[in-house]
Amino acid sequence: MSLPGDKHCLIVKLSAFPGWLAGVSSTYSGDYLCWVVTPELLVLDDGEIYPDSESAMVSARCFVEESLEFIPRENSMES
Repeated sequence: MSLPGDKHCLIVKLSAFPGWLAGVSSTYSGDYLCWVVTPELLVLDDGEIYPDSESAMVSARCFVEESLEFIPRENSMES
């Protein structure tokens, strides 16, 4: 899988959400990148470099969770 920013990355963490994937890759220089795969199969990243995989995953999960808050739920009922 080719990820934005670096052709030589290793996927080190994945987290699944309904319709989404959040991931972290490590570059050969020891930096970490976060990225997400959307329900439309787009790969997005925030362009940031993180010092550790935990910080990168927190950022990726936050992006997904915030995005999920704005998706209307099919079974929601308004009063």
